[in-house]
Amino acid sequence: MADSNLVIRLQGHISAKSEQYLKDAYAEAVPKGVKRLIFHFDDSTSVNGAGIAILTQLVLDSEKQGIEILMAGVPENFKRVFDIVGLSRRVRFYDTMEDACKAV
Repeated sequence: MADSNLVIRLQGHISAKSEQYLKDAYAEAVPKGVKRLIFHFDDSTSVNGAGIAILTQLVLDSEKQGIEILMAGVPENFKRVFDIVGLSRRVRFYDTMEDACKAV
């Protein structure tokens, strides 16, 4: 499955309760040879501090595995927070899922 992508759709509230879902999705991607993980934020998505910590850890883990992280549909206020915590240096942001798919 070389050069493959996996899309993880984020909707609702991303918090500590989301951790196992996100870790399971990530764990599924690694042995399948996924090269890019695309986190697609729905319009209704919100993220609290624990959710940011989980996403940050997944990004750091992905760097170790050679998996690139893209984020699509991220609201501007989340981008500012992601910039503060350093995620902006590690991921590529796209306005839409379609834009992210075209870029890969």
